[in-house]
Amino acid sequence: MNHGKKPRPVSPAHLARRDLLAVFLAAPLAACRTNGVSPSVNLPPLPADALLTDLERRAFDFFWETTDPATGLVLDRWPTPSFSSIAA
Repeated sequence: MNHGKKPRPVSPAHLARRDLLAVFLAAPLAACRTNGVSPSVNLPPLPADALLTDLERRAFDFFWETTDPATGLVLDRWPTPSFSSIAA
């Protein structure tokens, strides 16, 4: 709602900054464009038992290797400067 007030004129420098900001924000999106063909590695699928065994081993190893033996604190975000948060 304008309530009878005249709009403020926009300076050319302000427009240039706005245009530059739009280009910087749009550039990462343009870089994400694919050519329709995604390179993928065709690995043979693991059977369900082997997949679950591998996942179980990796999850156990993560906690085994990253838990602080003195405090028992476990990493909840990695890598971060703080070891763990109180929410974990």
